[in-house]
Amino acid sequence: MENFGKKILEKIREENIRPVPRWHFLMKRNIIWSIAIVLLLLGSIASSIIIFQLKNTEWDIIRHYQNSMLEALLLTIPLAWFVLLAVLLFLTYVQFRHTPRGYRYNSLWIFGGSIALSIAIGSVVFYSGFSSYLENSLREHVPIYQHFCDRAAKIWMNPEQGLLMGSITEMNTGNKRDGEVIIFTDIRGKVWHVNVKTAVWRGETRKERNLKLRLIGSAADKNFFIAEEIRPWPGEGRRRR
Repeated sequence: MENFGKKILEKIREENIRPVPRWHFLMKRNIIWSIAIVLLLLGSIASSIIIFQLKNTEWDIIRHYQNSMLEALLLTIPLAWFVLLAVLLFLTYVQFRHTPRGYRYNSLWIFGGSIALSIAIGSVVFYSGFSSYLENSLREHVPIYQHFCDRAAKIWMNPEQGLLMGSITEMNTGNKRDGEVIIFTDIRGKVWHVNVKTAVWRGETRKERNLKLRLIGSAADKNFFIAEEIRPWPGEGRRRR
């Protein structure tokens, strides 16, 4: 036994082995926890945007989309954010497993806790209005995100099926076909004369130049649209308060 101890001491001297300082373990633990918390917060932000998009999804308009119900659902549901949330939750799980006591917990408990926390924090972020701000910022400044939004907007760009989206160019252009008419430019740049005399204005929508809106009604001809219902652009009302 004594010889064995001597051999160990000799090996330590020969290889210049030194004890790892305590601060090294503390720093490693703090880094692991910090990464886990950051991943959870990112997942919470993804959750808040999912909540925002689902809350602003008008499920009733799917019936206007006559091409394919499956295509309409894929265009409506924020699948990309669900995928991102799943990836972030998985990374959070892996990171939590590397914490000093992470191995003691059941995988289902870790996943369940991560999901519950991300939804809870995401709800707080949503009601604070940050998810609306972030969504609109991504639309305006991130081209690839704008591309995904344009695909989702496809369901609203079907004037033949009674759906139109764009912004008001001119207001109160006079009576045309016995109705109050505004000039409306859709997201593809086409100019429409829109009869809004009997339209129902939802939410905080109002007649204001350059205001982005979504219209439900019917196309009377190639550039005349009769609006039955006018809805705000997602986040537009909140941003203009």
